[in-house]
Amino acid sequence: MGNASRGEEAGKHFELALRYKAGGNTDACLEQCNRAILLDPAMFVFKQLRGSVYVEKGDHQKALADLCAIPKQARTKDVWKYGGQIFEKLNLPVMAEFWFRKATKLSEPGDDEAAFAFQRIRVHRLYDPLTADFPVEVDFRQFGRAIFATEDIHKSELCFSDNAAVVSEIFVKREVKVKGCHHCVMSMLTAEQYFGKDLEEMEEGLKTFVNDHWPRVDPVTCKRCHREIYCSDACRDEAWEMYHQVICPSLSPERSKLYDIADKQGYFQDSDGDWSEPWDGHYSSLVLVQIWAAIVVQVKKLMKEKQLSSPTTEIWAVAKAPFRRFIAYGSLDAAKRMSSMVDLFKKMFADCGDGVSYDITNAEFNGRYYQATCNLQSFGSYVTPYHQFLDRLPETEDIRAFRLLKYVSKRCPDAPFAGLFPLQCCLNHSCDNNVEVSDGRGPNGRPGVRVTAKRDIKKGEELFTTYIDTTMPRRLRRAWLYKSFNFWCQCQRCQFEGDDSSSCTNCGAKADEGRRFPGCGKCHKAWYCSVACQKKAWKLSHKAICTQPHSEILNEVGVN
Repeated sequence: MGNASRGEEAGKHFELALRYKAGGNTDACLEQCNRAILLDPAMFVFKQLRGSVYVEKGDHQKALADLCAIPKQARTKDVWKYGGQIFEKLNLPVMAEFWFRKATKLSEPGDDEAAFAFQRIRVHRLYDPLTADFPVEVDFRQFGRAIFATEDIHKSELCFSDNAAVVSEIFVKREVKVKGCHHCVMSMLTAEQYFGKDLEEMEEGLKTFVNDHWPRVDPVTCKRCHREIYCSDACRDEAWEMYHQVICPSLSPERSKLYDIADKQGYFQDSDGDWSEPWDGHYSSLVLVQIWAAIVVQVKKLMKEKQLSSPTTEIWAVAKAPFRRFIAYGSLDAAKRMSSMVDLFKKMFADCGDGVSYDITNAEFNGRYYQATCNLQSFGSYVTPYHQFLDRLPETEDIRAFRLLKYVSKRCPDAPFAGLFPLQCCLNHSCDNNVEVSDGRGPNGRPGVRVTAKRDIKKGEELFTTYIDTTMPRRLRRAWLYKSFNFWCQCQRCQFEGDDSSSCTNCGAKADEGRRFPGCGKCHKAWYCSVACQKKAWKLSHKAICTQPHSEILNEVGVN
């Protein structure tokens, strides 16, 4: 049989295979594929079809053999997609991401199947290790990442806790600035800071008691620059190993200048005494340099492990991977607005030692800047020397402890920090949030954040926090969210609350000039043109966001 005849015969078997597959007869389809491939093994489309049948039958090894036998340049979107599905089932997420990414590049506009699969696998790879000990999971849905309950969570129960990837002090103007560890943020509040003038005016016996029982606060500093403050030698050493070795002010004038700017909360005074504001972010620029420094340190470690003199693209990718958990969005060119800071960062990271340099391009700066802008969470130490002091009072069995009670009732000043929390940052916003974020012990035992249920949360329900002050009226809430986070909120409150009495919250009808629609007598945040609209809104979801019982609402909402 000649080549032309063999090709023609192979084509007939292929057509039969397609018919059998369309009819659901995979065994017959497989038989025809085998015959076609025997006659014309160079036709990759035959192997693609047979590989897809093996995928359906769950024979992963044979499916991969067929798909991988197709040269990369000849692989279609479906080939890459089938490969991604196989690697996903084999629990090889990195390979699955690679194949789905290739499929995404070959997909037509509007065909998001491969892109969605890629994001879903990446999200689970990055976040499953963080949620292993908690009744939640991170998943990728229509609008991106979200956190869902994997079991029923009751009101006030812990949903999860989280530790920050990087931390920095918050810009605040206070008379009493409490020190906190620049690595673990543990408070180093002194008795003098807490009691203030009261300590000076106390009788000598009480003052002695306070000095004897207040926990010792012995800050240590970086041995080289003495500008970073830590609660212990352990934190100092760990900070150096993780990032400070790259950004220590003792290493260069640029690094020292950066710390001068951070100390002055974004301002800088030159040698002529003139002031400028090179950094206009609402958080410290040290957040960004800690990210870059942590990446550089990891690059150096990987180079050492692989005995390389220069980093590869793969090494950079691995080192940057932990910070892919933080999304970034923003439309303004921050690099253009803070060009002098970008120049400073470029000089700082041009030579990081050991043959490593980090090119801080405008795109890199903008990306990291908006990562911080979108994800930073304020927090502080969950336990302070003040709390430790209170715990000690009953144990002393000293009458002076009771005489001190009148001095220890005032609020404990905190050491405010901001941190990038990889799991907490996956919480989406709702003006009717069902979780609350507070200071607490993180998974590693150090200060972090705790996320607890504000009300009962059912299995499969999404967890929502709030990004803004939700006591504001609907119009202001939505404006703030759009301005700061680039989305119009569509939560239950925003859907079933109105802006004012000039329009019906349910149907949007406008009131006649000089007339106003009556509203909910309890929440005063919804207005209706008719009883029918009021009842419809109540059934749809106004009931869920209004604290007033249904019967009282019906009595108090009048209709003209």
